[in-house]
Amino acid sequence: MTGPTLCGGVATRLWLIRPNDDSKPPWTPYPETSNFGYVVRATSEVAARAMAAGRACDEGRKALLSAELSTCVELTADGAEGIIMTEFSGA
Repeated sequence: MTGPTLCGGVATRLWLIRPNDDSKPPWTPYPETSNFGYVVRATSEVAARAMAAGRACDEGRKALLSAELSTCVELTADGAEGIIMTEFSGA
């Protein structure tokens, strides 16, 4: 299926939020206590960023709300094959 889906009658989309440069602050020097990516179902980029910011760790809320520090792109069925998300715990 492509395009938005309905969630409670409201069209939602999937969003991928990633650092613009994870080798620079605010993601360093805290690689073990920062989140480096989110896949969020939301009605808009603003809503997706706000949800992710609510789960921020040492990178801080601003990193996820700011287009200068992170990207937020809509995930669609179009595009090259590839892994969208990997979950890893190195504890």
